[in-house]
Amino acid sequence: MKHLLITVLFVFGLAFQPAPKLTPATLQSFVAHGKTVIQINAGWNKANQYRWAPNPAIKYSELSLDEFPELKGKFNVQSVPVILFYSNGKLTERIDGGMAFKITTPQAHLISGCF
Repeated sequence: MKHLLITVLFVFGLAFQPAPKLTPATLQSFVAHGKTVIQINAGWNKANQYRWAPNPAIKYSELSLDEFPELKGKFNVQSVPVILFYSNGKLTERIDGGMAFKITTPQAHLISGCF
C-alpha cells in the first residue's frame, strides 16, 4: 500500500508540474503546437494583469518587459498589457492595452479563446 501511495503521488506530481519558464528564446517552441496565449506586461502594471479562466486546451504564459526589455521592440509594445494569441505557431490575434494601461476584450474571446 505504501508503494502504491508513493507511486500515485509521484505520477500526480509529474502530471501537474509547472510549465518551464518562458523566455524570448523559447517562445517559438512554446507556441509551435496547439493554441497558446502569451501576455506581455511590466512589473509596475501588475494591477492590470489579465487573468485567464483555465482551459486545458490552451497553454498560457507571461513575459515581463522588466526581465526582457527587448520584447518592446520585437513586438512593438506601445502600452501594456499585450495579449498574443497563437495557433500552431502562427500569431492569429493581438490585443493591446489602452493608454489607461487596462485591457478589455469581448466576452467571445474568453469563451472561444479567439482562435
